[in-house]
Amino acid sequence: MMTHLLAGSSFAIGALSIFGLPQTPAPQEPIAVQIDLSKTHQPMLGFGGTQTYNGDAVLAYGERDRVYRALFSDLKLDFLRLRNFHDYPGQQATFENMLRDYVAGATKYSDAASRGKKGQVKLLFTSWSPPGRLKNNGLLSGRSDGTDKGLANVTLKRGTDGKYVYGEFAEWWKESLLKFKSVTGRLPDLITLQNELDIAVAYEGCEFLATEGKTPEGYEMAGYAETLTATHAVLKKEFGAAMPGITGPETFTIRLDSGDSQVKRLLDPETDAGKKALGLLQNISFHIYGNGAEEASPTKYRTALARLKGVYGETARQKPFMQTEFLEGVDMVQQASMISDAFAFGDVSAYFVWIAARGVHQPGNALVYYNQLDGSVERRGRFYAIKHFSNFIGAGWHRVDASTTDADVRVSAYKKDDNSEAALVLVNPGTKPLTFKLPPAASGFKNPKLYRSTETEAGEKFRELGEVKDGVVTLPGRGVATLHWEK
Repeated sequence: MMTHLLAGSSFAIGALSIFGLPQTPAPQEPIAVQIDLSKTHQPMLGFGGTQTYNGDAVLAYGERDRVYRALFSDLKLDFLRLRNFHDYPGQQATFENMLRDYVAGATKYSDAASRGKKGQVKLLFTSWSPPGRLKNNGLLSGRSDGTDKGLANVTLKRGTDGKYVYGEFAEWWKESLLKFKSVTGRLPDLITLQNELDIAVAYEGCEFLATEGKTPEGYEMAGYAETLTATHAVLKKEFGAAMPGITGPETFTIRLDSGDSQVKRLLDPETDAGKKALGLLQNISFHIYGNGAEEASPTKYRTALARLKGVYGETARQKPFMQTEFLEGVDMVQQASMISDAFAFGDVSAYFVWIAARGVHQPGNALVYYNQLDGSVERRGRFYAIKHFSNFIGAGWHRVDASTTDADVRVSAYKKDDNSEAALVLVNPGTKPLTFKLPPAASGFKNPKLYRSTETEAGEKFRELGEVKDGVVTLPGRGVATLHWEK
């Protein structure tokens, strides 16, 4: 294994000439890696994917068991995110078939033989819209004028008493969960009351303010705090201790508008309503669209993450952050970089992608692709970006301190709570190879095993390279590496 490589523009300067004699430039010193297992940060919850909308076409794939095996046994996803469209006119049979099949697929690969030391796949059940009968425009979608534009006045309707129908919304959620259990034999582990409640959309959607009131444009809106309070009370009465946890507010973005995070606008820990809502939530959830996560420079993204972390402080330890949907991350290195920064700069505990599986002829990104023509199942770059984390890291782990002497490298480290395992993930976003010097193993840990991937489709894909005995690791350009220690 090489201990010195030329990497970085300051060193790759070719041969020099002194007094007419060719000279070779000094080799680059290995990049030092530091890990402090004693400095723990957020608890880890794991990784997830969403399966819905055009992703539902997988139900017509006769060999979809291979897709489920790839997602839950090979990739070891911790969560599957499903859509609540119970009681939508003309869609009930599809809803029930989808639930039955997806939950059965995830459950089949939740055993120890399939997932090793990882636990059962958990289910997150999310609503994109309540039925149209509960909305002020009477539609599932957020458009009322026949155009493709989402209107900024679509929220819950008011009843004959002039009050918003929070109670009816809560009853719809209760009936949705009862149907979920009757179809699948279990309840979901978590629910989200409303997907992306902070934006106006032309598709299925419903907007809320933090508490009921008026928007700056003068539109009257129902309140998230009131909706959450009413729904929590109904579900607690119906299900008791078996009630699924609620995660929220599930905003479209965490971007900084007028100095505040969009999450804080829906869930402000400094207000009485925000404090009450936080007390009813199991997790704080959001999406990261529009935050610069996909940009070459990570500055904007990291700033937004750090700002969000600053809003909630230690509350995020008790109500761990969940990033529950993001489409971008078109290649392995970009995806792995986004994940690493979310964990290291935002104290995020769970990271979900959109979407879990698609057909090869469908547009957009996915973790797994299936081909209905030849029966093949493909694992592409985004799959391996996740796998470098998800193969070991999940519930029962915490992030710990880690750093390198190269600011461009993404680095994050994790420790199992029983101190039996540790993991380090390195991402080299550049095109040239880098060499790293690992710190001595902590007491009781064996030499780490190295798993490595490179971005090209013909390159390595989570290739196990054996034990690292000399503490030196080489990572090709556009590559990701996982080091795994065990006692």
